[in-house]
Amino acid sequence: MSKKLKLTVYDAAEDLCTEAMIRTFMAEAFETKEPGYVAHALGVAIRARAMKKDRAPGRSTLAAENLAD
Repeated sequence: MSKKLKLTVYDAAEDLCTEAMIRTFMAEAFETKEPGYVAHALGVAIRARAMKKDRAPGRSTLAAENLAD
């Protein structure tokens, strides 16, 4: 009998909380010299910066511009 694996979704952007972490992440992506990976990493970095902006003090995550119909 085989065991079923339960997989979870991991979003690296959630763990890139500082500019230094984002810079390191991108530097390591460029070291791979793989265009596809660099493009993916760039998307992750952009998402991380957007998340960081949303977590800024005084900014509500329930702001009207964040709610989509």
